[in-house]
Amino acid sequence: MRTRRLLRESATLPNGSRVDRAQGVIYGVRVIGRRSENGREYLAEALQRALPLYERASVRTNHPKRPDDQRDVHEVFGWLESVRVAPDGGVLADLHILNPRSDLAESVMSAAERAPHLYGLSHNAEGDGETKN
Repeated sequence: MRTRRLLRESATLPNGSRVDRAQGVIYGVRVIGRRSENGREYLAEALQRALPLYERASVRTNHPKRPDDQRDVHEVFGWLESVRVAPDGGVLADLHILNPRSDLAESVMSAAERAPHLYGLSHNAEGDGETKN
């Protein structure tokens, strides 16, 4: 049965990512994996078709409190470019940071270099799909 539901997924920085502090870019961030921590599995075809949706997508610092809430302009952290399929079938992109000299950007870049498990991207989206099993 096809249903429309709110999707919240998270992904941490994969091995092989690198940080360019001068340009304010973290290369190779994981946008979404084939299997989520919430127990969902995404078809390879669905992720392939989603690539254009992620290209130049805004990256915010927090989820809204309610799905229909307006987002604060101060929550904009950056955007995604060069979205691609990872070798494991997930999706990778390069995270371009809007203000790389901000305290939060410094923390995120330091974590990306030293402790990538501390930060991750997560979805706040709606999508159509099928629930099986």
